[in-house]
Amino acid sequence: MKIVSDFNGVIFNNLALHEHYIKFLEHKGIDSRLTELVYMKHSETGIPFSLRRFLWTLGIRADVRSVLDPHVYDEILLGCKRFLNSDVLEVFSSINKKDIILLTKGDKEYELDKISKSVGNDFAGEVILLTDGKKEILRHISDTHKNETIIVVDSDLTLMSDEQLKRNKNIIVIPFSRHAINDFSNVIQKYRFEEKKQYRK
Repeated sequence: MKIVSDFNGVIFNNLALHEHYIKFLEHKGIDSRLTELVYMKHSETGIPFSLRRFLWTLGIRADVRSVLDPHVYDEILLGCKRFLNSDVLEVFSSINKKDIILLTKGDKEYELDKISKSVGNDFAGEVILLTDGKKEILRHISDTHKNETIIVVDSDLTLMSDEQLKRNKNIIVIPFSRHAINDFSNVIQKYRFEEKKQYRK
């Protein structure tokens, strides 16, 4: 059994980190309205978000040179552990790390730093940085581990109805919400039990 989980949408609260660095930058003397404006302009470019690049742009725009210090980036990410979904982590704690695959999308340095500063580099057996959508990589994971059940935990509801994914019979998609942690846990327990039964035969 492999558990494939979206990092930002399931394990990590990206919105809380965003609010954290807005407040952090306010203490550095940058108006939150400017921070939001620069963030919005950056989002419109379609370029993967890089906190380091964002801080550089913001520091220049606001003429606050202290924000350009590389230590500011590190200081902001020190708070990453506070933005983890503890209920989900409790479920993951019973899973062998080599069976966990994390998916994340964005700037490589920023995404890997968030993972490192929050759950740690040894949380998962594999981390896949997406450059496009998830469906193609999920089909690839399914084909690579065709003799195993692939449980996908994601907040993207379109994955459940995707006809191509449905053709991969070993994929089970669990729609994630913070109100349905028990559903997630129960499905994992069910398939773990099924695998143990098959192993005993």
